[in-house]
Amino acid sequence: TALNRTRTTAPVMASFSGGTAVGPVIGTVLLQYIGLSRTYLTVGGLFMALAALSSNLPETSPAMNQPYTLPSEKKKTESTSQQLYRVMQGTKDSFGVSWTAWKKLWKGPALRNIVLLQGSFWFVLSGSQMTLLPLLLLSPTLQLSSVEIGSSFAFMSLVSFAASQP
Repeated sequence: TALNRTRTTAPVMASFSGGTAVGPVIGTVLLQYIGLSRTYLTVGGLFMALAALSSNLPETSPAMNQPYTLPSEKKKTESTSQQLYRVMQGTKDSFGVSWTAWKKLWKGPALRNIVLLQGSFWFVLSGSQMTLLPLLLLSPTLQLSSVEIGSSFAFMSLVSFAASQP
């Protein structure tokens, strides 16, 4: 339902927006005080820690992803290769289902135009704001410090947040 979708996506989008607003500031402060290589190691370590923590969530356990079978219907224990094959087959099947659904949706011009517009937006944003803008701000003409660049990205995120419509 729409309410369940909202409850599911709202925390993810809020985290994404918060990370976009606060991340550059934290990153530039780390860069300023501990250097580039240690900043990358710190961020990489945090990603690894989050990956380890998320692998222990109850909803990601293998028991939650398998249909319930009655004790009389249980088979012998599968080998690791059989389990891997089953997972790979399930992934292949889910891609097939998604591909079939997207082919049907892609035929409608309204949805196709929305997807193309959104794809173009993210392509331009990632190419300009996330790649070229930092290089321009570091150029000999502007010579901004890493803290100033992080602050400008945080300011852009705050303007985007304030200007967005509900």
